[in-house]
Amino acid sequence: MAAKLRVDHSSLQLCSIGLKIHFTGILIILCVLVTACGGSNGGTAVATSPGGNTAAPTIRIMAVGDSITHGVRLPIASASWRLPFTVALDTDDCQYEMVGSQTTNENHRAFDSAHEAYSAQEANHFVTGHTNWAGTNEGIFSSLALFSPDVVLMHIGTNDAILAHDNQQTISEIDQIVSTVLDAGAVVLIANVIPAYTQEYLDGVDERIAALGDLIEAYTTQLADPRVHLVDVRSAYTKTMMLDDGIHPNDNGSTHIAFAFYNTLKSAGYCQ
Repeated sequence: MAAKLRVDHSSLQLCSIGLKIHFTGILIILCVLVTACGGSNGGTAVATSPGGNTAAPTIRIMAVGDSITHGVRLPIASASWRLPFTVALDTDDCQYEMVGSQTTNENHRAFDSAHEAYSAQEANHFVTGHTNWAGTNEGIFSSLALFSPDVVLMHIGTNDAILAHDNQQTISEIDQIVSTVLDAGAVVLIANVIPAYTQEYLDGVDERIAALGDLIEAYTTQLADPRVHLVDVRSAYTKTMMLDDGIHPNDNGSTHIAFAFYNTLKSAGYCQ
């Protein structure tokens, strides 16, 4: 039952879902939502703009992968596709936060550079954890627990193909990563990996990477999970988008990858 207290020229009314205070000609409304009120949103705050419109929620995004996502220092400093990706988000006024334990920014341009990518690491390293010269990867389970992303961006498997790992085994490891991300309540955007152009000095790598891309596409199709979105980074990707090593993207390649992720993110219903 609501309790009422009357005072000269004012009235104070308490109710189970809010507090209304009336002063002469002035109405101040304060609504305090608590679990005891029986709210269906579980206490989640919804931001509003000064005009009263509901503001877009901030999306927590975690980029996971190897040096293609991490960025490289040689032959030229590159922040990877993460830089043009965040530029696209900023241009679109998307409310986001990049999350992860790493903040590598090889070319030192200011941007939200948090990520979870490690040079020279393979798919299974994100399953079991791994330490090398590039740092300590605690594994995807730990990363999810620490940073609670809403969306995980994945470009994984290039090093596995370079090292001639069995592609089916790599897909199995990618599936373990994807399953762990889904169990944590996040959405997955997974790339079909950019092609390589190394035939002049590495035997069979280009073919293995192309075959891995085919398997990633088949995997996402077979999985048929609406929370898993294929990012087509290899269509229209050309050798002119590569650094001289034929493995890492140059600025044009990074921009190509960035917009493939960005467009897929929007298709998944984010940053509308």
